[in-house]
Amino acid sequence: MAGKERNGVFISYATGDGTAFAEGLRTALTTNKIDVWQDVIKLRGGDNWWQQIVEAITSVNYVLMVLTPLALERATVQKEWRLARQEGVRVLPILASPDVPIERLPRWMQKIQLYRLGFDPTQLDQAKNWALFLNDIQTGYEPKRRPFMADDRGIFVDRPAEYGELIENLIDRDKTEPKPVTRTLALRGAGGYGKTTLARAICHDEQVQEAFDDGILWVTLGESTTIDTVRAQIDSLIAVIGGERFDAPTLEAAKTRLRELLEDRDMLMVIDDVWHADHARPFLEGGNRVARLITTRMGDSLPASARKIDVNRMTQEEALALIAYGMPRTAFTPERAALVRLAEQLGEQPLLLKLANGILVNRTEKRGIGGAIEYLSELYDEYGIGLGDRQNQIAAAINASVRQLTPDERTFYEKLTIFPEDADIPLATLARWWAVRPIRAERLCEMLVGFSLLLQYDETAQTIRLHDVIRKHLVENAAGLSDMHARFLSAYSLNVWAELPYDEPYLWDRLAYHLIEAGQGGVLINTVLDLRYLARKTILKGTASVEQDHAAAARFAEQHDHPQRAALALLERNYRNMVHILRRCESMHDALITLHARLNHLDALKSSCAAVESDLKPPYITKGLSLPDLPHPALIRTLTGHTRLVNSAAVSPEGRWIVSASDDKTIKVWVTETGEDRLTLTDHADSVNSAAFSPDGQWIVSASNDNTVQVWDAGTGAHHLTLTGHTNGVYSAAFSPDGRWIVSASSDKTIKVWDSETGMERLTLTGHTKSVNSAVFSPDGRWIVSAAEDRTVKVWSAETGAERFTLTGHTGRVKSAAFSPNGKRIVSGSADRTVRVWNAETGAKRLILTGHKSEVNSAVFSPDGQYVISSSMDRPIKVWNAETGAEQLTLTGHTHVVNSAVFSPDGQRIVSASRDKTIKVWDTSLLSPSQFEAAPIHLAVTGHTSDVNSVAFSPDGQWIVSASEDKTIKIWDVETGAERLTHTGHSSFVNSTAFSPDGRWIISASRDTTLKIWDAITPSESGECEAARTLNGHTSSVNSAVFSPDGQSIISTSNDQTLKLWDSETGIERLTLNGHTSSVNSAAFSPDGQWIVSASWDKTLKVWNYQTGAERHTLIGHTKRVMSAAFSADGSRIVSASADLTIRVWDTETGTEQVTLTGHTNTVGSAAFSLDGRWIISASWDKTIKLWNAATGICCATFYADAPLNCCAWSPDKRLIIAGGGGGYLYWLRWVE
Repeated sequence: MAGKERNGVFISYATGDGTAFAEGLRTALTTNKIDVWQDVIKLRGGDNWWQQIVEAITSVNYVLMVLTPLALERATVQKEWRLARQEGVRVLPILASPDVPIERLPRWMQKIQLYRLGFDPTQLDQAKNWALFLNDIQTGYEPKRRPFMADDRGIFVDRPAEYGELIENLIDRDKTEPKPVTRTLALRGAGGYGKTTLARAICHDEQVQEAFDDGILWVTLGESTTIDTVRAQIDSLIAVIGGERFDAPTLEAAKTRLRELLEDRDMLMVIDDVWHADHARPFLEGGNRVARLITTRMGDSLPASARKIDVNRMTQEEALALIAYGMPRTAFTPERAALVRLAEQLGEQPLLLKLANGILVNRTEKRGIGGAIEYLSELYDEYGIGLGDRQNQIAAAINASVRQLTPDERTFYEKLTIFPEDADIPLATLARWWAVRPIRAERLCEMLVGFSLLLQYDETAQTIRLHDVIRKHLVENAAGLSDMHARFLSAYSLNVWAELPYDEPYLWDRLAYHLIEAGQGGVLINTVLDLRYLARKTILKGTASVEQDHAAAARFAEQHDHPQRAALALLERNYRNMVHILRRCESMHDALITLHARLNHLDALKSSCAAVESDLKPPYITKGLSLPDLPHPALIRTLTGHTRLVNSAAVSPEGRWIVSASDDKTIKVWVTETGEDRLTLTDHADSVNSAAFSPDGQWIVSASNDNTVQVWDAGTGAHHLTLTGHTNGVYSAAFSPDGRWIVSASSDKTIKVWDSETGMERLTLTGHTKSVNSAVFSPDGRWIVSAAEDRTVKVWSAETGAERFTLTGHTGRVKSAAFSPNGKRIVSGSADRTVRVWNAETGAKRLILTGHKSEVNSAVFSPDGQYVISSSMDRPIKVWNAETGAEQLTLTGHTHVVNSAVFSPDGQRIVSASRDKTIKVWDTSLLSPSQFEAAPIHLAVTGHTSDVNSVAFSPDGQWIVSASEDKTIKIWDVETGAERLTHTGHSSFVNSTAFSPDGRWIISASRDTTLKIWDAITPSESGECEAARTLNGHTSSVNSAVFSPDGQSIISTSNDQTLKLWDSETGIERLTLNGHTSSVNSAAFSPDGQWIVSASWDKTLKVWNYQTGAERHTLIGHTKRVMSAAFSADGSRIVSASADLTIRVWDTETGTEQVTLTGHTNTVGSAAFSLDGRWIISASWDKTIKLWNAATGICCATFYADAPLNCCAWSPDKRLIIAGGGGGYLYWLRWVE
């Protein structure tokens, strides 16, 4: 398995003629200190013997194959070889007998080195090539997995016509390699005609395995397949090919990963039992060297290009071979005529012939073949087989086979009716349902396979599966099915389904199905409202599985007008809005705390939250006051997946897809309704600035800083065209309304018009004097409007390129411009913080919309022209009345600059793209005042309009001070979160702030190179204060400043690579500490005031003497910049936080590192000790607060935020934690010890 530690060798041999050789080999290897797994030594008794072998093979480096004549016959030995190849374990064949027919070895084995160590097991280490052999098994290699997912071949008789046609279309026999894969193959025929059996046989064909050397894949769909089934099958393929689970956030992300894994591999993928074309389609994408083989009874479910092979009833000889399978041919020669009549009676249908074979084999053991045939003939006459239509024949044949079971066995078999189509049913689940011991369940399944009443019994996976034709018959004839489902559920003896064992192999996936079928929809609703169940299933099965349960419960509630319908809807919406947070949770407890913290502000869900409070086990961190990042009531979903800022997002014409463009050099296509990541387009060599759909939704055009415009197939993601001609970055590209043309805008000061079919350049528009930020066509395609850095908007003729007029008035660069749907107005957004509406005919100014506090990045009309939506560097998205200019709605939730916001074509959704790396989808129904008033609103601590860089408690714990990039310092009431004071005066970001020891003063440090001292107690009448003193001296940004413990001094740090010590009374600089070789991020005094610790971008910490400024220690260990440093309350330890993702604890006296805390996945901005020194908290850009045991370095609790976190602090009484970060958010958190 990927990432698994492997060691030693596994000896695979056949008991009997290979035992002595295997023993001798083990002795020789162990003498050379090689760890050896051999069954006689390592295999423990019990029913799970095969699982032990699986675990052994997947844990070793090599499988040593002891080749003897029996080894080539034994199925178990061959399964060991196949498993080794599938898991990427290297296989080394050793010739152990002179009687081995080399020509019968699998071709893949004949191609690798065959070791000849002699045939005397006591002299193996004396062989002349023993040293070479020993060296080979001690040499590392790169594992290559060759998955083989087909079930055992089982009962199969050759069908030369169909089999031969498959082979002919799949492989080049002469070269033993796949033919160029130009089409999909399909086996088409009625149910029970042997399509699956034929496909399985093809997978076991040695030529096929040799040709498709990278593996055989198998997917089973079925009539009742849903999008969830498809997702589960893709996840399974990813795990098998990649060797590890891939927790894809969406179906489209899973499909993208599968396409990546299939690339450049020679594989055969069987897609079994396809009923609908849409279900098969995801498995047909990518993998240019992967052949697909579909089995279906529905001809219209096949791709038009598929090569179809009809599978009908068998020939007489084939049918005879199948009905008599497993019996000596000489024994039934006299009865041939009777067998032929039986086969004809069964219509030469493979399923029915297998059922008959099961009875014959069973009866032959008791009565001989003649008696068996006589019995079967009389039995089938009694059941009327051969009379009536095909469905009646199937029913009669199944009933005749079931009759062979005892009454108890028949009851057990009929109980299989409750399981859904194509379900793999674990033996452990059957043992519970049948109320028998596991060994009894295993024997029952072996017996049912013997009668061909099961499609599959997988000894390795310990699962069974029913043939869908047989299952359909059982369901149609079952009595009391609902009651049977209820009794199945009762077999678990659980009061609540949240208590389902974590390792339960079946019901976590199927509980909703069985509850609905049992008529227990109300129980399903209560289960879905149980946060313990949601937390556990979130971790065990993923968020998509939980959303499926939500949907099932919501459907039931809607159909039955259930009183919890509203609560379910609220839960479904809020869970969906926190999916991107829950996916980061590492444990069930983390998920439970996250659900509780983010739902208990909702009245309808308070009882659900209260019910789990006893399950929240200390220590943990939860909310104190309302969380600042709870979703706006209009938010539908947050799309995550880009790894850098997102520049634009647009919706396809029919509204099904969203396309986004990012600085991570990719374009992504998402499913609007589900948020699934459908495609990732990678071909640009630099940031992608914009992406847009063609009017028919078939194409995507993108613009990039790599100076190109590219056109892509929106359905497949295939690259279509590259348009070259711009000499600098291209900022936007868009299609004309008829799709014939593309217009692009560039920082080379030009606009270009291109032919969308050929990519030929048609026009170049020149006139702007600076970079052109955007260009789009008018709705009638006659005009182009452009926005540029030269503060102008220009309108051009799309036909000639002539400039029509220039719109002037903006006082800053114009970042976007667009026409209204009727083409009569133009809207523009500018760095001057305004949105302007113009008359498109005359160029006259109509409206100026003001309200944004920073540059406006985009502005567009709604599809009906009634509204304008704008995005800004201030983060809120605003919707305006296009006629009056009145602000209609403000959408908040992004934690960084919003680069674009647009309406969907139907006007029901808004899609926004942000520098916070996310796309958000919003509901426009809140434009209706009544809808907005009805939406649940949360009350959170807000106030800062940009990132919070620093937080600190007052000495008495009553107040909090925060510093922000919005240039302000704010003081807050700890108990209520109310804002008490705002200090303004800095001219740039405020990086740090802290109280004086007596709580009377506040010190702040700013990028404007100054420090300021403020009165913390007395506000002016306006509630704002002027600085009491400004300290000047640093020559670059000041990053931190704190008071000494006696309040008489201040230490500051700066990008000028120095620390400065100041007199807090006079503001006079006392000392400058030099020694760091890069920016100094923070500094802190020891509790006794004798020492100062500093943290720097030069990857070090330094400890200084407060009195003299002499350097005492340099602490070396961090591998990237150190963000912060602080002393413990007793001064004996120092804690540091770094961009290397670690927190480190150091001994103050010696400067030695004591412990390294690892667990964060991004820069750690801040870390601090609790007053008793037992705990450490840390805040990280990975959007978490972590609580650590300071002695052991173990992470004891994690709080998951929805914004990068820069800073954190403990309250003096250790009850509260305050954290600050992106979006201007302040988190009031409560620590439960």
